[in-house]
Amino acid sequence: MRPLRPLLVLATSVATAVTLVGCADSGADTAVTSYVTETITRGSAEDPDQQEGNGDASEPATETGLSHTDAAKEAYAGILNDPGQYSFSAPGERDFTGEYLYALADITGDGVPELLLEAVTQHNLNPVRVFSADADGELTSPEDVLIDGAASAGGSRTALSTSPAGDRIYQEQWRSIAPEVEVEAFELRENNLVSTGETWTYDMQTPSADLVRIEFHPINDRGPLEAMEPTTGGAAAGGNAPGEAAPAPAGGNTASGTVRVLTAPELANLQGLDRTPNGEDSSYRYAVFVFDASTTFSAQSSGNAGAPEERQASMVRLGQQTPYSSDGSGFELDGQSLTLSFNPSSCWFPSDTSLPAGEPNCSAFTQQ
Repeated sequence: MRPLRPLLVLATSVATAVTLVGCADSGADTAVTSYVTETITRGSAEDPDQQEGNGDASEPATETGLSHTDAAKEAYAGILNDPGQYSFSAPGERDFTGEYLYALADITGDGVPELLLEAVTQHNLNPVRVFSADADGELTSPEDVLIDGAASAGGSRTALSTSPAGDRIYQEQWRSIAPEVEVEAFELRENNLVSTGETWTYDMQTPSADLVRIEFHPINDRGPLEAMEPTTGGAAAGGNAPGEAAPAPAGGNTASGTVRVLTAPELANLQGLDRTPNGEDSSYRYAVFVFDASTTFSAQSSGNAGAPEERQASMVRLGQQTPYSSDGSGFELDGQSLTLSFNPSSCWFPSDTSLPAGEPNCSAFTQQ
């Protein structure tokens, strides 16, 4: 197994509003540059198992009178209300759009999720900072970031996952044209995000019981924060334990249809809209899989605390290319009539007015 290129890079936080620091422009053929600041030695005196825990989330905080969960929710709301007070830095130049996403994931094993704040860039390899709140709502945030997103068609892809036990976070990295995914595990230790030294690779064609994919949401969608439940999307693609069968797609998520690459006005016209919902022009392009017939489709919903639900669907968005982000998934299949399967854990119904309006988007699929 070749050495993993970990994606832990240095960040800086400040107490007042600042301009976001630039990050690296990673093109389709440019590897993501990354730095690791610390690696855990198992069994050492600093092992997390020997450290004092964060306390029981059900216990009221001594100073605020709130439970750990409610104190964390209040602290996280303050971050989402003013995300610009935090800076993000990474190697080289990176153009930030001023948009942010967030996710919730328990990576300390105490039952209270951490907040992951993602700063969106024009190149869509986005730095993510981790915030953790103690029982009094006091925040800590490591001086490191992980990376989430996709560089361009055929380029680097990165994603974040957590463990089923909720005691660490994983950085995954792959390329859209290759099946091999590289994984590295990190733990939150006091005010540091450190590598555990665990690395491995897997084939992305089958789901994994060891990786639970973290899903990000727009910061104006406060449903996940109100629920204070991990925004995870089920098993990540790949890495089953030996002898473990991959779960079959469920909820009617196998369909026949045709892949079409359309501009935003063309897609709006296909859906019977007289205009694009957010003023998108022809610079916005989408790869959509249009079903031969409308079908019952199962996907996750942020309004349902991330749990899968079934709705009627006539198409699925596979990828999109916009002035602000690029995911080339499905573009190479333009015009092909196929039968595709989608695992509900890789699909989401929209919580906004993005195209295709009201239809699910899926980050992975299997060709039958």
